[in-house]
Amino acid sequence: MYEICALFVGIGLRMWLFRMPRVLLWISSRPEIETPLTSWGRLIEGEALMRNSQSYQNKHSYHGSTLLLALISYLNLNAPSSVEILFIASDVISAVALYLFAQKFLRKELKSQKECKEKLFKGVSSILIKPEHVSKVPTIICALYMCNPFSLATCISKSSVTFNNLFLALFLLSAVQGSIWQMAFYVALSTYETLYPVQLLLATGLCAWKYQEKPSTLKICYLKSLACFTFWMALILTLSFLCEPTTSSLLSHYKFILSAPDQTPNVGVFWYFFTEVFDHFHTFFICVFQINVLIYSIPMSIKLKSHPVFLVFMLIAITGIFKSYPSVGDASLWLCLLPLWSHTFSYLRYPSVTGAMLLTSTILCPVMWHMWINAHSANANFYFAATLAYTTALVLITTDTAMAYLNWHVRIREGLKPCVAGTSEKAVLRLMN
Repeated sequence: MYEICALFVGIGLRMWLFRMPRVLLWISSRPEIETPLTSWGRLIEGEALMRNSQSYQNKHSYHGSTLLLALISYLNLNAPSSVEILFIASDVISAVALYLFAQKFLRKELKSQKECKEKLFKGVSSILIKPEHVSKVPTIICALYMCNPFSLATCISKSSVTFNNLFLALFLLSAVQGSIWQMAFYVALSTYETLYPVQLLLATGLCAWKYQEKPSTLKICYLKSLACFTFWMALILTLSFLCEPTTSSLLSHYKFILSAPDQTPNVGVFWYFFTEVFDHFHTFFICVFQINVLIYSIPMSIKLKSHPVFLVFMLIAITGIFKSYPSVGDASLWLCLLPLWSHTFSYLRYPSVTGAMLLTSTILCPVMWHMWINAHSANANFYFAATLAYTTALVLITTDTAMAYLNWHVRIREGLKPCVAGTSEKAVLRLMN
C-alpha cells in the first residue's frame, strides 16, 4: 500500500514540475544534472542535424547513442507529448523493479540465513536480517527513488541517465532471478549507452552461478554470460548501424566517453584536472583516470565472490562516481539502495559526517556556480572545491558501506566482540585518560 502511495506521489511531483517552465529552465542549465553526454538540449540539436541529413557526430553537438536519438526523434515527430510520459514511465518502472528486486533479494538472504543458522555465532540475533526487513526495506527503496531530489531533477531535465538507471534497475531484478539472457541484455543496453557497465559482466556470471535454479559451474556461467552479452551487443550495434549507416557514429560515441575532450564543468573530477594538465601529459592521465574506473572490478569480484548483489551495488557506485561525465542522476540509483544494507548500519563508522558532507556539498554546488558564472565574485576553484567535496562524500559513503557489510559478515560468524589473537579473551577498547 505504501509503495503505491510513493509511486503516485512521485508521478504527481514529476507532472507538477513539468508544468513549471522556470524550474525546468533552471534545472536544464545545471551542470550537476546535465552533461555533454546526457544533455537534452544537445539531443535536440542532434535531432535537428539528423533531420537535415547532417552528421550530428561531426558537429560536436550530440554525443549520446544513435538509438536513443532515433527514438526521441520519432516521438517528437509523431507524439511530442509522449516524451514526458516516457521519462516518467521509465522512473516508475525503475522504482517497481527496485522494489521487486529488494523484496526477492531479502527473502533469499533471510532463507539462506535460516539454512546456515548452525554456522552463525551464538548471541548475534540482534544484528541478523529479520522478517520486517523484507516488508519495510523494499517500500523505503521505492519511495526514495520516486521522491529523491536527484532522480526528480534527472527526470524533469530529460537526462538520458534516466534510461541508464532503468536498465540497471532491471538488471538488478533479473540478477536475483538468475536469468543470464535478461542480465546480459540489460548490461548490453547500459554498456551501449555509457560503456562503463561492461564490467558488470563479472557480476553477471556470479549472479547466475548463485541464483540459478539449476546451478552450473562458475566457468560455464561466465562463458554463457559472455556469449549472451556478445549476441545482444552485436544486435544492438547492428540496429544502431541501420539507423545511422556509418562506422564513425558507432565509434565516436565511445571515443568521446574515453577521451573526454569536452571539459564542461560537472560533478566529476575529469573536467578541472584536464583544463590544467599540460597537453603532452593528456593521454597518459586519461589512461590513468579511465583505468581507475575499471580496475576495481576484478579484485572486488574475487573478494565478493559469494556476494554478487553487493558486488553489483559497489560497481554501480564506483562507476557513477569516477566516470568521465557523471551527474547526480548516476548517484540517485545506488544511494536509494543503501537501505538494503540497513542490517549492517550499526557498523558504519561516520554516517552523520558523510551524510552532512553530501548535503552540504550538494547545496554548495549551485551557490559556487552562481558566484563564479553570474556574480563574477569567484573562480573555477570555488566550484571545483564543492564538486570535489561531493565526490569525496560519495567515496566515503561507498567505502563505509563496504566496510560495514564485511564487518557484519565477520561478526555473525565470530561473535559481536572480536577475539584477541591466540587467546579466548575478548578484545576491549579502552579510552586513554
